[in-house]
Amino acid sequence: MDSRAFLSEMELVARDPDTGRVELDRRVLWPGVAAWITEDHWSRERHSDNRAARVAASAACLVLMRSGCFLNRAGDDLGVCDPGNVALYNCDRVVHTRTSVARRASNAFYIHPDFVAHLAEEILPGERLDPLSPFSRLTGVVSAEAYLLYHEITSTLLNGEPVDPLRLEEALVDLLERVLRSAWHAKNPRRRLGMPRVRNRIPDLQARLSADHARPYRLEDLAAWMGCTPWHLSRLFTQEAGVPISRYLQRIRVRHSLERFRQGADSLADVALEVGFGSHSHFAGAFRQEFGCTPSEVRRRLRG
Repeated sequence: MDSRAFLSEMELVARDPDTGRVELDRRVLWPGVAAWITEDHWSRERHSDNRAARVAASAACLVLMRSGCFLNRAGDDLGVCDPGNVALYNCDRVVHTRTSVARRASNAFYIHPDFVAHLAEEILPGERLDPLSPFSRLTGVVSAEAYLLYHEITSTLLNGEPVDPLRLEEALVDLLERVLRSAWHAKNPRRRLGMPRVRNRIPDLQARLSADHARPYRLEDLAAWMGCTPWHLSRLFTQEAGVPISRYLQRIRVRHSLERFRQGADSLADVALEVGFGSHSHFAGAFRQEFGCTPSEVRRRLRG
């Protein structure tokens, strides 16, 4: 399927099977890549007709979350998709999605194999990569720079602002390159500690933290929920997630604030409390640590 046919098929698949209406608020299509901007998570299980199956079989997919989270399972592998992690879909991988929260907002990027191949040549020179199955994992970490760029793109589209197509397309290419570069260069976590039962449930804990990020947590309570000692949980989580639990939770809280800014929240103090910080000053410090700028600066950028 060439790029033009790929995009035409995707527009048809985007239509609600009951109403016939395109169920996406806004969408961006350009040869080789389609970015679906929707207030809900796209799931391959939702589309069972032959046309959808053909499209799903012809493109790799990324899903980025603006809020909420869900868990994906493929065989024995489990991964969480939340504001800190991107879901990665190969064309030929059967993935079962388990939703963690009812309210969520996500964006799906369907990437034509030709575009995947071009990116792979630049990011992984000399390596052979199947553009239909480019991912070895279910999820990958999204950097702060990529996540902020992602929100700037979606804010422009969802807020109905005038769009400069060239600038938008360059931003989308930049975003996809950042996300794929991180996913392809990610190293496997160090497996120094045992306890595979607990280790395999780390994505469940990540989903719990993302789904209820505003509440206070204690290490002892989380360890009891996971069925291990606080010491083991702290070490295992850091090995699997790449950061300590407290840093992971702070990242999720800060990133959820971006969606509140896009939705029009004015009071930084109210947003700070809503996402789980005890004070505006604590929120501002964590925000600057994550994004390198103040909440006020980003709020202005997201509002155009």
